[in-house]
Amino acid sequence: MADYEIENKTTAEAFEQIDDLFEAIRALIKMPELKFLPEITEDRWGKKRIDFESDDLTESDYLISLAWKRFRISTFNSNSCIDRKTEKPRYWLTVHYTYEHHDGGRNGAEIGYAEFQDGKWSFWSEIERNKDR
Repeated sequence: MADYEIENKTTAEAFEQIDDLFEAIRALIKMPELKFLPEITEDRWGKKRIDFESDDLTESDYLISLAWKRFRISTFNSNSCIDRKTEKPRYWLTVHYTYEHHDGGRNGAEIGYAEFQDGKWSFWSEIERNKDR
């Protein structure tokens, strides 16, 4: 089986268990009711990717709505690969918040990193990942 086929299979398995990742994100941000809309997309080389976006938090949090026109939790970077150390397929993605200002501009920042390997998701907040740096 070619690497892309193995990696696309891993992406599909990760997508099937995406709710486990969403639970970890909800726990981190202390928003147990937050809903996410996940989808699998395909890049120009035929490699499958997982994208998701949460509900707009400006609709449920007045303070956030005062600061931003739109505020969501979403993926920013993601990819599947064969892990060089273990030689096993894995899927990784970064979790960001993205926002849009009332007068136009957009920005965001990373809040966490997730990996799917050996049939399960692992998630680290950005603080956890950088505590020893």
